[in-house]
Amino acid sequence: CIVVTYQGDITTTDPIQLYRSGANTGDGLDQYLDLDVEIGTGGSFGDCTGFSATSTLFNDTLQNFAATHLDYASALGTGWTPTGAGQNRTFRFTLTLQDDNAAQGKSAGFGFTWEARG
Repeated sequence: CIVVTYQGDITTTDPIQLYRSGANTGDGLDQYLDLDVEIGTGGSFGDCTGFSATSTLFNDTLQNFAATHLDYASALGTGWTPTGAGQNRTFRFTLTLQDDNAAQGKSAGFGFTWEARG
């Protein structure tokens, strides 16, 4: 789990957007990793104890996330539109390795960006 806190001073009418940070790195493991992204409340950084999902934002491979959510224009809408500084939401990222021997010996590196615009 990752708790994202809005500390901005802009009035945003658009939801916070989520997209990849740069290109995935590694040698192909991302195609064998199923990624679920949920938004909700509770939990803390690195600990999902008490997390309660309000919706699932993404359910596909990490490779497809990186290929389709490249920047703000193609970002994944979170449905969260903060109305002031100090508000937060928790995001739970679950990666599941597919049962495929072709994934052996492969690696993947990735990152995520949250962005608000006014």
